[in-house]
Amino acid sequence: MGGGASRLVDDLVAEGYTDLTVFDLSSIALAVAKQRWGEHVDIARWIEGDITRAKFPMNRFDIWHDRAVFHFLTDPANRHAYVERVISAVRPGGHVIVATFADDG
Repeated sequence: MGGGASRLVDDLVAEGYTDLTVFDLSSIALAVAKQRWGEHVDIARWIEGDITRAKFPMNRFDIWHDRAVFHFLTDPANRHAYVERVISAVRPGGHVIVATFADDG
């Protein structure tokens, strides 16, 4: 979540991971990563969307990695919507990694 132009997907592919999904609110950030992958762009699923409204298949993900998306959700209703997506989309026994930072940066 919030993968955008991050190189995390590059590192995961280099380590042999497959079946990857990159989700971001920004089409521009996703385009940067897609351009970097060129003809190999279909190495991952690239999804642009609002995490509070996104629809994911039940138990779809083994690992949910959040690059500070949750951190920027300040409205309690949006945080609740995010948590609902995590609970339904991550398979039982899966892992959730959420990166945040301090209020002072």
